[in-house]
Amino acid sequence: MRWIRRIIVAFAVLSFAQAISALIVRRVVPAYGGEADDDVSLVCSMSGVQFVSQAKALRSMSIVAYMGGAELDLTNAQIVDGAVISIRAVMGGADILVPEGWRVEVTSSAFMGGVGNATNPDAVPETAPLLVVDAVAVMGGVSVRLPEPVEVS
Repeated sequence: MRWIRRIIVAFAVLSFAQAISALIVRRVVPAYGGEADDDVSLVCSMSGVQFVSQAKALRSMSIVAYMGGAELDLTNAQIVDGAVISIRAVMGGADILVPEGWRVEVTSSAFMGGVGNATNPDAVPETAPLLVVDAVAVMGGVSVRLPEPVEVS
């Protein structure tokens, strides 16, 4: 019976520590910018964010997903060549939709997580605008992909 009590106490302490760390992330990491802005920072700390960018010249974006998730839709955005998206996913994730016709280069580091680029970089000409995705995933995941094709019946 003691070991059950110890497990319950340990779980409660761990949960409390996670909640406190999520609050600290929300306070320390700045979030700014809107759908039409060219520089944006998103924070998903024990929460989720759906963001549809309408930027006319997106330059930089920062996403922190700490025990949360971000869905980023860039299909209506325009980028400057060499735009950078920096993603830090810790026990969380980010899903990024990019339009066809963009070159996407992903640099990544993952520990007990994964980063995937499902775009087809070989099908895009060298003159296409370049989006650089710098991703770190710790027990989380990041995916960069094209939108699903729409079936016409």
